[in-house]
Amino acid sequence: MSDKQMHPCSCTVEPAEEYALPGDRMRQLKGALVRSVFRIPGMDCPSEEQMIRMRLAAAPVAAMVFDLPGRSLVVDHTGDPAALVALLEPLGYGTALQESNVLSAGQTPLAAPDSDAEAKVLWILLAINAAMSVIEIFAGWWANSAGLLSDAADMLADAGVYGVALYAVGRTAVHKRTAAHLSGLLQLALAL
Repeated sequence: MSDKQMHPCSCTVEPAEEYALPGDRMRQLKGALVRSVFRIPGMDCPSEEQMIRMRLAAAPVAAMVFDLPGRSLVVDHTGDPAALVALLEPLGYGTALQESNVLSAGQTPLAAPDSDAEAKVLWILLAINAAMSVIEIFAGWWANSAGLLSDAADMLADAGVYGVALYAVGRTAVHKRTAAHLSGLLQLALAL
């Protein structure tokens, strides 16, 4: 049975798909789940991974697994994989679809990202950077070392970035974009 609806003018309309936060994506996606593997030669660092995540945030994606050293991306999604390629091409990383298959009943879907685990790691990194920043400020002041003081400022900037990243964990793409802008402004302010 089709989800298409008939309009008075005899045309058919596909219902709009609802997009939710990553943990709810599996229930919201309609249609067969497809696993696609993309080769992305220009993706080799976490910032490019984040650009790709933001680009695919509104797409019907259930989960993604990035392999930065292998420069590949595995995506569980619904719909045409060519639509994902079209979303990724403007980034200029050289996206190519390697394979795409409908998941069978026996195949396990990729796990959606765990926001709690991400937040825990970010809290640990924030605590380490904040503590090291304070230690280096006092050590730099005591030793009269400009090197330690500048490294303390760098650690403080990192702590600020992790704090802003905590704000974005588990939120929508709009919040993540806002957090990215705030993070950039924070780093710019500390650089001055």
